[in-house]
Amino acid sequence: MMISIISWTMASVFTLIGALHLYWLLGGKWGMHAAIPTIADRDQVLFTPGKLATSIVMLLLWLAAFWMLLLGQEWSSLLPSWLITIGGYTISATFLIRSIGDFRYLGFFKRYRQSYFARLDSRYYSPLCLMLAAATLILLLN
Repeated sequence: MMISIISWTMASVFTLIGALHLYWLLGGKWGMHAAIPTIADRDQVLFTPGKLATSIVMLLLWLAAFWMLLLGQEWSSLLPSWLITIGGYTISATFLIRSIGDFRYLGFFKRYRQSYFARLDSRYYSPLCLMLAAATLILLLN
């Protein structure tokens, strides 16, 4: 029962974050200023993601949502179990690495902490990534 709850919760989180990327892909602006790292003293964005990058991230998030249901054995699959396992470890490692960060602008160990993005990253984004990594690992070890 607990694995099922974790699986569906994780799938929901990935689906919602993917939907936010779809909103941005379709031209929405809400929340975008909070989602891109900036240089604190100039409030200058470090990069501007294009439509292709946003589309790829959106699709990968939705794939991760599907993968959570596979890991929780909520859906049967024709995929071999070793592939599902490797995919799960890849998702978990990706979000663990994201939570650690680049040691400059994002993650728990960032140096630049004064920007709006950096404050949100410390309070919400990095802990969420760590939770996603841990919950995926829980599903893997089930």
